[in-house]
Amino acid sequence: LTVRNDSYIPSYARKNIAHFIQDQINLIALPTGSPTLNAYLDYVQQNKILVLFPITGGPQFRRADLSGMIHM
Repeated sequence: LTVRNDSYIPSYARKNIAHFIQDQINLIALPTGSPTLNAYLDYVQQNKILVLFPITGGPQFRRADLSGMIHM
């Protein structure tokens, strides 16, 4: 288990995800917030990471083409 704090700042969230990818971590569980998730949505679209159960109400994350994101 690896945990990083993004302080709810989108640029920090993106840097954290980039570090995870570099460290060959490709599963992100329970990320919090639409702004931070949106900061690295391109990684999800490129299938570089799998996001499980994001805590966000944003409808933009519930699209059929985002197969790398699983909602509860």
